Amino acid sequence: MCGIFGGHELLLKNFPEEILNHRGPDQFGKLQIKLENQEPIIIGNTRLSIVDRDPINLPVRDNDWIISFNGEIYNWKDIKKKLESEGHKFITNTDTEVVLKALKFWGENALNLFNGMFAIALWDGTNLKLIRDRVGIKPIFYIHNKNRFAFSSEIKVFKDLDFMPVEICNIMEFYFDEYTPYSNIKSIKPGEILTWNSKYNSIKTRKWWSFPDYDGSIVDEKYAVDEFINIFTSACNIRKIADVPVTVFQSGGIDSSLIQAVVKSEDTFTVEFKEYEDQIVESIYTKEMSNKLGYRNHLIIPTKEQFIKCLPKLAFHQEFQVGSFSIFPLFCLSKEAKNNGYIVALTGEGADELFNGYFRNELLINEEIAIERYKSLGYGALSKRYYGNQLNRIFKICCRTNKPSAYEQVYNLLSEIHSEDLNLYHNLAKIEFSLFIQPLLAMADRMSMANSIEVRNPFLDFRIIEFSTKLSPNLRFKNNSGKYILKLALKELLKGQDLGLLQRKVKHGLPSPVNKWLFSKESFLRDDWNNYLQSECIKQIK
Repeated sequence: MCGIFGGHELLLKNFPEEILNHRGPDQFGKLQIKLENQEPIIIGNTRLSIVDRDPINLPVRDNDWIISFNGEIYNWKDIKKKLESEGHKFITNTDTEVVLKALKFWGENALNLFNGMFAIALWDGTNLKLIRDRVGIKPIFYIHNKNRFAFSSEIKVFKDLDFMPVEICNIMEFYFDEYTPYSNIKSIKPGEILTWNSKYNSIKTRKWWSFPDYDGSIVDEKYAVDEFINIFTSACNIRKIADVPVTVFQSGGIDSSLIQAVVKSEDTFTVEFKEYEDQIVESIYTKEMSNKLGYRNHLIIPTKEQFIKCLPKLAFHQEFQVGSFSIFPLFCLSKEAKNNGYIVALTGEGADELFNGYFRNELLINEEIAIERYKSLGYGALSKRYYGNQLNRIFKICCRTNKPSAYEQVYNLLSEIHSEDLNLYHNLAKIEFSLFIQPLLAMADRMSMANSIEVRNPFLDFRIIEFSTKLSPNLRFKNNSGKYILKLALKELLKGQDLGLLQRKVKHGLPSPVNKWLFSKESFLRDDWNNYLQSECIKQIK
């Protein structure tokens, strides 16, 4: 895992490698590239050594081609063998050099071979390409004006930040796609390539990956369970590959328990709060599983005092609002894992999005079931009129504002993702995965990197994504809840172990009592927290 930066130095603060040191404390390096009749640019890299702990020359280069790389390509050894069979020679034993040579040899088609998470800056002698992974796990921002261009893993590296909040992001309560709170800074979208032509100082973008089309061809339950276990086991195992210790962030839910059932880490880490001891208790389920399967589960119980003390640090690393109270517990998990010697942690992002796991999905899907029932009683037309069409119903439950003036913007945003000819189950997954997962990934990246620890996400393996689109609706959602196939898979992996989490009816996210600590409120409304965090972020990164 690393921090990347570059472009025209006049757009960057002094010593960007120091600003990004938390993303790569083990090494850094930068090169200056001279341009004909123009001021030079730089390309820089900080490095957290996960694969090949030995120092390497940074940034990695192959003649005129130079790469600054952030992320992990889990199948890099297979790609390296293909390149070696074509006569390519390697100096390092890293995925970074494999990525460089693959892109140089196969061009952008190489991206389809990469199974991993990445933000790439690639110089080919004339053009600088910025490439973001399929889902947007790793961040990359840029600034472009009439004279210059620059990029970085984090916004705080840029000079002269011009704060200007984006209305649709304030409505949604988080930043997504190209938007940032600064008018002169943009983000590369998930699955996007930006090409900067140095000669003309021009940029163009294109999507290289989009959420797969619905298939629905898998209808047999046993086949679906076996296929999921095969793919998921591979997704977990390739994410265990590292030259450093690997752990699991575990809650008392299906997703992280599935990961641990495959990975079998000696230690897992769980967080809960005394303030929620009557509502949200994860340790009942994590202790039961760890006792039966024989591993150590570390329970972290953060306090208000700890939160207040590290709040400036949280804001410094997060940089912008994400519409969630989960920043602090994610920070605590990462810090405790690092204190126990772990550099890599596996986490469960993506399962709820792909397999209709959220409670809001349950409400919508059960509503559709009710409509179908009323149709059979001859009330179909009346039912549709009462409930609204599919997009209207999704909009009503996803919209996070009570302001009528904002409704049109949210509706238009969702309509760009929604497809009229698709079933509700796939449309929900597509919207959750294309939009609402973005702030969760931003939090996971920033809070782990704040502690120089790398998080890896097995459910975001592109093979799992493609598998989810092949499931018939009743294999995603059954018995009035989502993640049906995941629950069956966990039962299979646990081989008869009767665990309480398999019967758990209600699973919360990863909230923290921020409202209670800061505003003496019991509610989970995020308005005050969003405003507070955004103002603190501005203060910390200027």
